[in-house]
Amino acid sequence: MLIIGGALSGWKMATFDDRAARSRFVARRFAPYLTESVLDVGCYEAPLRGLLREVRYFGVDVAGTPDLRLDLDTAKGCRSTTAPGAR
Repeated sequence: MLIIGGALSGWKMATFDDRAARSRFVARRFAPYLTESVLDVGCYEAPLRGLLREVRYFGVDVAGTPDLRLDLDTAKGCRSTTAPGAR
């Protein structure tokens, strides 16, 4: 179960059975705000990329299939699959 929101955030509680359902919710709910570009930190396999086809999307995570794989704990092994000039 994945949860978005909570009492302190002022949002209604939403629960999801899987990441795909959560990504669909985020894409629908926040579509008015996701109009130009999205930096998705903690994207894992970047499911929002396919749902947000009209925006520039860039995903960052330590695992999965992000555009930039980055582990801030070690600050080593930073490599990008799409960013120009990244190592």
